[in-house]
Amino acid sequence: MATRLLLKLTLLLSCSVALGSSDFAIQRTCEPIRIELCRGIGYNETSLPNLVGHELQTDADFTLQTFSPLIQYGCSKQLKFFLCAAYVPMCTPKGFGFPWPSALDCNRFPEENNHEHMCMQGPGEPTDGVIMISKNDR
Repeated sequence: MATRLLLKLTLLLSCSVALGSSDFAIQRTCEPIRIELCRGIGYNETSLPNLVGHELQTDADFTLQTFSPLIQYGCSKQLKFFLCAAYVPMCTPKGFGFPWPSALDCNRFPEENNHEHMCMQGPGEPTDGVIMISKNDR
């Protein structure tokens, strides 16, 4: 009797570990984008959870609103697309099967906009309104 109970507990534990494993394929469902900021950016459906673990679009929307001043400042025309891609990702029913690359770890990017790390022109962006700084200007 004790052996049977131990066997059942072992089986239950191994199933729960397998389900919690990052290698376990999660079947995702697509849903229409309901976040106003991310409408009309090139795709119209998303699937969650996103890169930061939000499981609801309302949570992603709340976080995206904190970036509003940066978007309004107009530092980069690609900023809105980047933020939407991270917080309201394009729908991929099975995901891509790999984690976020460590080379794109957000901790590697500057935390603030200062004289060491100013806004810069992205490819295909006009220079209007973009502050260009060279080492001689400092």
